Formats: sequence, C-alpha cells, structure tokens
Amino acid sequence: MTEVEMSYAERAAALVEAGLSWEPEPGESIAGSVVSIDRDAGRDKDSIVFELEECDTGRIVSIWCSKMLENIFNKRKVQLGDIVGVKFFEKIHLENGNDFNKYAMEVFKRVDNGFDDDIPF
Repeated sequence: MTEVEMSYAERAAALVEAGLSWEPEPGESIAGSVVSIDRDAGRDKDSIVFELEECDTGRIVSIWCSKMLENIFNKRKVQLGDIVGVKFFEKIHLENGNDFNKYAMEVFKRVDNGFDDDIPF
C-alpha cells in the first residue's frame, strides 16, 4: 500500500509505529527547526501537523496539533525554518467530562536578511 492509498488512521498509526510521531508523557518537551507544515491534515482536512528536525538528534518528528497548539501555531505565524519548542504539561479532565492536553509553545522566528546566499559581504 502506498502512502497515497493509506487512510488517515493508517498513516497516523504508521508514524507512531515508526517512532516518528511525538507522543509525549507529562513534562516532556521537544525542540527543533520546522521542516514541513501540513495545514490540511487529518480525516476532515482541518488539522495541522508539522515536522521538526530535532535540535539535539537531527531526527525528524511529526507533531499533530491539538486545538491549543493550533491556536498558538497560527497566532505566532510559524513558518518553515522557525525554531519551535513544545512542552506537554498534562491531560486535564474537566467537570463536563471533556479532556484537553495542556501545552506551551515557544517560537523563535528565522531571520531573513534579504540575501539569497551565505556570503558575508
């Protein structure tokens, strides 16, 4: 089966199985450079998934945004090349029976110096 033929659930399961999708435990964090952004991910094409190249290992990891992360992601206007740090605090259970995951995200914008090359003069 090709990637194109995979359903959303199969693709997500494959990423998790391969260890390429971030599934944090409370207190865990991740940081890296954004190397891809898909704003039409998921079964209903209404989710954001982005890939980070981890700062310390160089490993590429997918992060599926919760609504909380989507709000921060959109507000901070994350772009390719930005350095992003995400911390997962905990899953919070509300009295109405709903749950949500509490995250924090810090974004360091890439610097665009207006030059097309790395020549320092």
